[in-house]
Amino acid sequence: MITIAFPETIETRLANAAQKLGKSRELCVQEAVAEYLDDLEDLAIAEQRMESFDPEKVISHEEIMRKYGTP
Repeated sequence: MITIAFPETIETRLANAAQKLGKSRELCVQEAVAEYLDDLEDLAIAEQRMESFDPEKVISHEEIMRKYGTP
C-alpha cells in the first residue's frame, strides 16, 4: 500500500473528476497510474525498436505496389 499526499488543488480536481465519473478517488488514481505505466512500457518498447531500425530494410510503397499490385 502506498500513501500519497497531493496538493489541495489536485485533491479538489481528483474529487471533482471522481464524482463526475461515479468512481472513488482511489480507483481514479489506480487507473491513472496503470495508464501511465502502460505508456512508459510502450515508450521503452518504441525506443528499443528505434535503436534496431535499419533503413536498408525499408520497402517503399511503390515497390510493394509493383510486387503485389492493387487489391
